[in-house]
Amino acid sequence: MIFGEKVFLRKLNQKDKRQIKKWGKDTEVARFTEIYETPKRKLKTIVFGIYNKLSQELIGDITVSSIDSKNHCAEIGITIGNKNYWGKGFCTDSVKAVIEYCFNKLKLNKIYLDVWENNKRAIGCYLKRGFRKDGLLREHVFKDKKYHNKIIMSLLKKEWKQYKF
Repeated sequence: MIFGEKVFLRKLNQKDKRQIKKWGKDTEVARFTEIYETPKRKLKTIVFGIYNKLSQELIGDITVSSIDSKNHCAEIGITIGNKNYWGKGFCTDSVKAVIEYCFNKLKLNKIYLDVWENNKRAIGCYLKRGFRKDGLLREHVFKDKKYHNKIIMSLLKKEWKQYKF
């Protein structure tokens, strides 16, 4: 398990997976997510449930995917599916915990992500944790009958070590 101040992260069980699938059907929760076909070759991926430390309640999930041991980088993605926890620091704490895991345990040099340009809450969380904007994927996603831009962000280990966000 991985511990933050407000949360702990652990691998998902079947009950958790069913809850996450249910959240995926909630249009407000799923607004900033995409569903992809499973690739033919397996990429190393680790999925953790996000749990409130006090109540032990599952509140979301965080994924470390496309783990590249040769280039020492990986992509992260997070969903706080329980809307009662939005805007209360649980995303920020979860991102902090997974950053520490990626740099200390997985020995990565870089963590990257993409985020919808109009997902201001998530962008604020990532900036607070030291991520920098690398670029823009213009009209990258077609959802709800329109195109959406995505921002690419990353955090390098040396930046994290220097500032310890």
